[in-house]
Amino acid sequence: MAAPQPATRVAAVESCCACVADTWDKRYVTALCEDWFKQAKRKTGCAHHFIVGKADETGRERFPSGMSCTNVHIFGAFHGKSNETKVPFQLAAAAAKAFGAKRVCYDAVTCLVFDNVKDVEACARNLARAGGCRYEVTGNQNIGMSSAGGFFCGPREISETTSKLTAFVDGINVQLQYASCTSQGDECAYLSKISKEYALSKNDPNSKWCMHRGAIVEQRCCISEWMKQQMKHEKSGEGKWSAPGAGCP
Repeated sequence: MAAPQPATRVAAVESCCACVADTWDKRYVTALCEDWFKQAKRKTGCAHHFIVGKADETGRERFPSGMSCTNVHIFGAFHGKSNETKVPFQLAAAAAKAFGAKRVCYDAVTCLVFDNVKDVEACARNLARAGGCRYEVTGNQNIGMSSAGGFFCGPREISETTSKLTAFVDGINVQLQYASCTSQGDECAYLSKISKEYALSKNDPNSKWCMHRGAIVEQRCCISEWMKQQMKHEKSGEGKWSAPGAGCP
């Protein structure tokens, strides 16, 4: 019997867009995906777009076979933990291979996956060794927060609360880029020590590294005494960002 032949690729399109969603929170994250598709189509064209399930963490079946895209844009609409740093990089690498892409850009509302910067750099350097593609992989150091918005707005990420860190991989070169610090007093999400996500953290998940006046500084999510009392039996609550480079008052 002859060996099965690999699927024939169709002619490459300029861009494809994929949204990775938690299957157990399907209604909300599907809405997040659809909102992102609208934005991505305006920015990149998105000749093809589709939703894949976060449950498909291994194997190539998460992305369609035989499709070819020069640029792939991925949005992570799934929940996360601080020990899942490798997941965005795995998704980016799988997409590059499945589509024969030259460039893969990944972003997400996922919480905590980039909590430990050393792990992020290690994953980026591991991706660099594979070669053949340029990557831009972005994740949250803290808790990513999204809102359903107003009556005429779909779900969206609240930019003031995010803690973005981006790994650029171009050949053997790896560069980490931090977002600008948030204004002091803006809302953030605070994670209690009793949460499983906190227990898995190698770092304090209530902080982030960001750029302020040309320097990388730490910024902390500070919880009020009143909220501490409310959180005695809860896993998370609201806090306020400290001044860039300063601790909590």
